[in-house]
Amino acid sequence: MTEGARTSNGNRAFFLAAPGSGVTDLRHGCLSFDILAPMPLAGPSPYRPPWGFSNRHVLTIWPTLVRPRPRPALRRSEFTTDDGDFLELDWWMTATGSNRLAVLCHGLEGSSRAVYMLGMGRALVEAGWDVLLMNFRGCGGRPNRLWRSYHSGETGDLLQVLRHCAADGRWNCLLPLGFSLGGSVVLNLMARHDHELPGSVTGAVAISVPCDLAGCARQMERRENWLYMQRFVRRIQRKLREKTTRLDTGLDEATISRMRTFADIDGHYTAPAHGFESAEDYWSRASCLPDLEQIRRSTLLISALDDPFLTPECYPRKSAASSDCFWLDTPPAGGHLGFVGRWQGTHYWHEIRACEFAHSLIETDRGPAGNR
Repeated sequence: MTEGARTSNGNRAFFLAAPGSGVTDLRHGCLSFDILAPMPLAGPSPYRPPWGFSNRHVLTIWPTLVRPRPRPALRRSEFTTDDGDFLELDWWMTATGSNRLAVLCHGLEGSSRAVYMLGMGRALVEAGWDVLLMNFRGCGGRPNRLWRSYHSGETGDLLQVLRHCAADGRWNCLLPLGFSLGGSVVLNLMARHDHELPGSVTGAVAISVPCDLAGCARQMERRENWLYMQRFVRRIQRKLREKTTRLDTGLDEATISRMRTFADIDGHYTAPAHGFESAEDYWSRASCLPDLEQIRRSTLLISALDDPFLTPECYPRKSAASSDCFWLDTPPAGGHLGFVGRWQGTHYWHEIRACEFAHSLIETDRGPAGNR
């Protein structure tokens, strides 16, 4: 990746390999990057949704309800955490093996089987990356052992997995990539724990991230987001009921049944289970927004300006403008994880974008200082 001229608004633009004058070649079912084409990593984004996808809720809901789900033959392994709990990891390997690995992290109450995880996994495998789809605690199909689980600021489990992969020795390039809550985990890790990361972590990607947890919690209470909120609440209530049958949680059925918002969930569960004083304390300490300027390895954040889950504070332009390592891409449309591609295309726009950025990391010396 070589630096080009600045864009009209003063932001940096870079050039990286992409076929067909910047259009990804999908004719043979394989993502390849062959010639140089401009890729702006800040400022106006080139993405525009297809005709008929102007509504942000349509963009958000369409992939979940309509998009065909890839059905790869994943290999599952169990990873034991330092505190005696476990994570379920699903591996999607290239046919010939690769020396680079992407570690994908899902959103709130998602899993490795979420269509956005599988769609990104397919794109990365076709671009030559091995892929690890990581399930947060209790999200892989089996309840985790402990009262605690995961949250937006919980970086320890991802860090352990990355260290495990680095120690394996097969991959000289590791890329953590997170969606929504998983993107918050990735950004917190890159900003706060650079000194603990393996040198092979050359960069990261985060998509549709609630950088400001307090604001996003209030945003989700808006009437237009009622269906999304109810979906999250029901899934979390179901898990909490199961936990109360095995563990001394301090929660009862009446409290769980009264949960309606993130303020309820984070006040009664997330905060006490993970060492925070209150929901507000959790939102303050786990939000990645204050620390983004501390990122020291090339990191891309993609968030649509019409995302119904996000507030204006979730678009950290100041941090991107002042950083040589943190890149912000804000398409005007895309909803939440809804960057629908062309009708005839297999891949969504954000998947191609992430693959282009990932490819730039292995073509440049702009990785961490220890790898230069």
